[in-house]
Amino acid sequence: MKASERQLHHKSLALINFKGGAGKSTIVANLAATAAKHFKWRVLILDLDANAPMTPLALNGVQGLPTVKDALAAVGRGEELVPYLQRAEAMSAWLLPGSVLDLTPEETRNIPFLLHAAKNAYFAGRSIDLVLIDPPGESKAINGAILSCVDAVALPLALSSTDLAATKITLQFIKLMQKEREGLPTFLGLIPNRVARKGTYERIFLDTVLKSGKVLPYLSESNLIKGSFVREKEGGRMPVHFAPKSAATGQYIRLLEALNAQKKDRNAYTTELRDYLGVGEGMAVAKVAAHDTLTAEERG
Repeated sequence: MKASERQLHHKSLALINFKGGAGKSTIVANLAATAAKHFKWRVLILDLDANAPMTPLALNGVQGLPTVKDALAAVGRGEELVPYLQRAEAMSAWLLPGSVLDLTPEETRNIPFLLHAAKNAYFAGRSIDLVLIDPPGESKAINGAILSCVDAVALPLALSSTDLAATKITLQFIKLMQKEREGLPTFLGLIPNRVARKGTYERIFLDTVLKSGKVLPYLSESNLIKGSFVREKEGGRMPVHFAPKSAATGQYIRLLEALNAQKKDRNAYTTELRDYLGVGEGMAVAKVAAHDTLTAEERG
């Protein structure tokens, strides 16, 4: 079957973790580029994270465009969403630009209307195939509004004890929303991100992740699809992590296929992560720390 003919089982996907720096924005950008360039899907990103660099980078620094705040007000009035969408050429995708201003309670309540409009947007003779949502890290109000209407959710996490603590809280929040929506959104699994083969990780963290039964294909430390744009950050320069071709593209193709699959071989993904880290069943090796840094409260 050709990539362009693949059936999407979830039309909207949010990557959520209450901890900033877990890699949500980078993964969303790379998934969008992969889906658009390799699967030939029409992809729309909703940038709901005021702190994320995605909008200025994706639009090559262009300013003065309508933002998500304008779009939320428009859909709240029953108006069309299409005039607010911008072309993100670096990703071959479409973007609803984010705003550096926090969303008001009224704007937050309009998020379900925004997602409905995004999923049903039709322009230039074609509809949207996939809506990807880049949410803020800490706002439970905004994340709650997203989870109240999105089709599916996945949880990126770096391999650290602080990510584990945030992951537990995020998973509890997702479960609460699923009770209200009779099992929706569909939880697709954990995305171990920036995994380093020579890294040192707390044993309790690895045990929690590896035994969860919800592991998706991991992204290695070299998973970044590097582009040619840069931005200033604390006096330094940071690369933009999306571009059409890279050795990392294969990782994102595989991750996107797993996210879109109705059935996933969780055991295979877990085994792959164990093999990559050199951690067998019930044993630890030199790469895994012999101690852990989690507090009793974090262990739950």
